[in-house]
Amino acid sequence: MKKTIVAIVVASLVVSMASPVFAESNNGNNLPSIPSMPSIESVSPQSEGNASSTIATDNMTALKARGKALIKQRVRALNRLEQKIKKSKLAEADKTALGAEIAANVSGLKTLSDKIAADTDLAVLKADVESIFTAYRVYAVFLPKINGIMTSLALQQHANLMSTSTVASYDGKIAELKTAGKDVAEAERLMAGAKAKIAAGLSKAQSAQTGFAGLKPADYPATAAVIKTNAQLLKDSRAALKAAKKNLLKVRIWLKGMNTRQKLEAQKKKLQEKFEAAKKKAEEKFETKKQKLEKKDRKKEQKGSATGTED
Repeated sequence: MKKTIVAIVVASLVVSMASPVFAESNNGNNLPSIPSMPSIESVSPQSEGNASSTIATDNMTALKARGKALIKQRVRALNRLEQKIKKSKLAEADKTALGAEIAANVSGLKTLSDKIAADTDLAVLKADVESIFTAYRVYAVFLPKINGIMTSLALQQHANLMSTSTVASYDGKIAELKTAGKDVAEAERLMAGAKAKIAAGLSKAQSAQTGFAGLKPADYPATAAVIKTNAQLLKDSRAALKAAKKNLLKVRIWLKGMNTRQKLEAQKKKLQEKFEAAKKKAEEKFETKKQKLEKKDRKKEQKGSATGTED
């Protein structure tokens, strides 16, 4: 009879464990992904060429051709930058604002190109060709400026996205676990570090944006030092956000681990309940059969007694 009980209990457990522990997708309670880091665009100033040597010639035809070629090169570079901005993940308002700055420069250069083509005075022509360098500084100032602003905006967008999506969600999960009596000290420590790094990264990106926005062709060549300072701010911002991402990845792993433990605990409890139910059922069955046997034995004894009396 004991063998019967054991067989029933074991069979029940085997059936229970046949269904997978993680029948549903184990995605860490649908944790949001951590956004990928934006790249830092090149903000290094490039050589504008030598304005003095360009206008040294008195050959107006050659000078006009040179001026046309210089403007064409710069417009092409500005158009490439505009396309890069359009393909970026920046907010539409930021794309529009940066695009407007580029369009203003392209328009100004094209107007200047028409003027150079129509110039009849050598001195005026030389001044116009020289203004390609002095009034625009496309390579030394404007391209680094727009690339710097674009990168700073991307970093700010990244920091805000981490705060409003990832951090907010992780904080909520941790709070739930804390309310449930779980030890969340390590997760809270990692989150505090991530938040501090996000704040630092955001602040540096904002400072860099302000620095790049203030660049003007008229300030050349002092602009080189300003570009260098703000380029470092971009690097520092990205490093801070990268460090924050590492912390968030650790929290994500921690949360997934807690999710797995909770599922295992629930499965263990479920199996225990099934075990107890199977055990109780087997005991009841055993008791019922025992009572039947005892009743049968009593009937045999009574029958035997009756037969002895007749003899």
